[in-house]
Amino acid sequence: MVWAASFFLPQFLLLSLSLSKPTWAAVVHDKFIDEVVTSTKAMSGTFMPNPRNGNKPMMILNSKNGQINVLEDPDESPYSIEIMDLSDGDTKVCTNGERGLHTVIPSPNFAKNRHLFAFFTKYREECLEDPEDGPHNVVMRYTMDPKTLMLDYNEGTLIFRGPPMDRNIHNGGAMAFGNDGKLYVTTGDAGRRDNAGPLDNVHGSIIRLNENGTVPDDNPFTKASGYANSYSCADTEGRVPEDAPDDSYCAEVWANGLRNPFRIDMDPNEKDKVKFSVGDVGAQHIESIYYGGTDYKGTNYGWPRYEGVCKPGRVNIENCKPNDDPSITMPFHWYEHISYEDGGCIGGQVHVPEGIWPSEPSRRMEKTSTRHA
Repeated sequence: MVWAASFFLPQFLLLSLSLSKPTWAAVVHDKFIDEVVTSTKAMSGTFMPNPRNGNKPMMILNSKNGQINVLEDPDESPYSIEIMDLSDGDTKVCTNGERGLHTVIPSPNFAKNRHLFAFFTKYREECLEDPEDGPHNVVMRYTMDPKTLMLDYNEGTLIFRGPPMDRNIHNGGAMAFGNDGKLYVTTGDAGRRDNAGPLDNVHGSIIRLNENGTVPDDNPFTKASGYANSYSCADTEGRVPEDAPDDSYCAEVWANGLRNPFRIDMDPNEKDKVKFSVGDVGAQHIESIYYGGTDYKGTNYGWPRYEGVCKPGRVNIENCKPNDDPSITMPFHWYEHISYEDGGCIGGQVHVPEGIWPSEPSRRMEKTSTRHA
C-alpha cells in the first residue's frame, strides 16, 4: 500500500516532511508519495462535502488575491471551478503587503447548512496603513448553492470584524472549528508589537466565537467569567469602547501574546477536549509552534516580551535566558533562523489522524519550514 499525507503548499503537494531538524527541501519517506494534485494557485485550502455529488469530499482553495476555487474530485481531476472572486468588479479585498483572503473553511454542519467562513482584509479606500483609517480583517459567512456550488458576496453575513490594521503585515488569519462547535480564529499584531499584549483589543490573539458570531459565555474574559468590564469588541472597531474603564477586556479573546499566528490545526485524535497547534511567525531569530485549546484558556504566549523561548533582540540564540515566568506559555517546538538576515516562516502544521500512516515515521505532527522572502 502507498501512503500519503496531505499538506497545503502553493501547488498542493501530497507529501511527508522530516521533523528531525530544520530543512529546506522535502524528504519523502518509504511508502509515501509526492504528487501534484492541482496547479491552481492558492494560499490555503481544506476538504469539505460536495453537495452536488452525494457529499463526496471535494477540496476548496483560496488565493490571496480573493479567488475561491473547488476541486470537485481531487482524486480524479486537477481542474478547479471558481466559485467566488473578491477582486472581480468593485474591489472587495485589500491585497497590499500580506493582506488578502487568508482562509476559507466549512461549517461543521456544512452538509445541512452549506455555510462557508472566509477571513479576509475587507476593502477600505486606499487600503491605508493606519490604526484609525486602515482596513479591517473580517470573518464573513456565505451559503453555497447546492447545484452550482457558487457563493454570492452580496448575501454574506458579517461574523466578526477586527481593528483597523496599523500596517499591511501580521494579519494572522487562520480559522478552525473545535470539537466544542466553536470557531477559533487567529489575529496578528498588525505590525505593531505593543498591540499583542493588552486584552483591550483583539490583535495578536486567538479568538473564540459561536458559529453565529456571538461570544460564548465560557470564554475567559466575559462577564459570566467574572469580568464586569467585558465587551464584544467586534462591535466597536475591534477594541473596547473609547469611554470604557481602564480594566476592560475583549470578550472574544481566548488567548493572546502572539505575533503573527499564520496557521492553526485541530488535533483529531483528541476527543475529550479541544486541542490544537498554532504556528506563529517569528521576528529576528525563532519560529514557534504552540499548543492551544481547552487547557490553554486565557493563556499568554509571551509576545512581545518573548520571541518563542527568547526575549527579542538577542544577537544569537546562545544569549537566550530560560523563561522563568510561569504566566507565559512557551512553544512545544521551535527552531532558529539560519542567520539574522535569512529568516523563516511557519508554513503550517498538521495533526495526522490515528491509523492512516504506517508506523514509521510515527510522528503525528508534520511541519515545513520555508525561506522568508
